[in-house]
Amino acid sequence: MQDEVKKDQQSTDSEWSLPESIIDGVLFRETKNIITGNGTTSEGYREDWNLHSDPIKQIIQVTLRPGAISAWHMHRLQKDHVFVILGTFKLAMYDGRPQSPTYQKLEVRNLSNLRPGALVIPPGIWHGFKNLSHQESIFINYFDRAYQYSDPDEYRLPPDTTEIPFTF
Repeated sequence: MQDEVKKDQQSTDSEWSLPESIIDGVLFRETKNIITGNGTTSEGYREDWNLHSDPIKQIIQVTLRPGAISAWHMHRLQKDHVFVILGTFKLAMYDGRPQSPTYQKLEVRNLSNLRPGALVIPPGIWHGFKNLSHQESIFINYFDRAYQYSDPDEYRLPPDTTEIPFTF
C-alpha cells in the first residue's frame, strides 16, 4: 500500500490564488461569479484583460457528456480561449513546440464555472478535456482566427496516444 500513496502537490496558496501556468504562453484570468437575485453572472472576456492583442473572429460552444473525453487537439496558427459555463473539466496541456522554453512540459488543471476564468492556449500546445461532472458540461471557445472549412487548422492525436505522457 505504501507504494501507492502519493502526496498532493500544492494547488493554491494562503490567499487561495490559483497557480500560474507552467507552460510558456498559456494564460489564465480568473473571474468571479456575481450572485444576483436570480442566479449568477460572470465575465468570460474583456479586451482590457490583455490576454491577447488579436480580435476575436469566432466563438463556439462545446458540450461534453458525463465522463466524455475530447483529446488530443492542437492548432498551428490559432489560439484557443476557453471559458467554462457549466460543469467541471479536467484539462491537460502538453507543450509540443520544440522552440519553447517549456517544450514537453505537461500541465493539468481543473476548470469549472464555480471558479470561472478565461484560459488562453497558444498555438502548438496539445490539449484535451474530460468532463468530470455527472451531467453535460459546457465551455465556450473563442478564436483569433475563424475556422477555415477548406483547410482546417486542426491536428489530432487519439486519447490513448503514447506521444503525450498523460492518461485521462
